[in-house]
Amino acid sequence: MPTQTQYPPTPKHPRQPTERELDRDLDDSFPASDPVSSQQPATAAPAPRTDGTGQDQGILPTPTGEQKAEAEKNRRHQAADQGQRR
Repeated sequence: MPTQTQYPPTPKHPRQPTERELDRDLDDSFPASDPVSSQQPATAAPAPRTDGTGQDQGILPTPTGEQKAEAEKNRRHQAADQGQRR
C-alpha cells in the first residue's frame, strides 16, 4: 500500500494579504497611463448649506455691520476667557 503524503492542515481562515501585497495589486490594476485619470481632475462639489431641514439655503446673506460688531465682541470675550484659564 503506497504511503500518503502528509500536508499541513489548511487553516479555517485564509491568510490575510500583507499591506505590501495589497499595494502591489492596486498598482497593477491602475496603469500609469490611465486615460481616465488624466482627463479630468477629481473635484467634489461643496456640500449644500442647510438649516437642518435638508433644504439647500443657497448663498447665505452678508452679515450687517451690527452683526459683525457683535461677532467681534464675542471673539474678544472668548479670547479673554481663554486667557484667564491659562
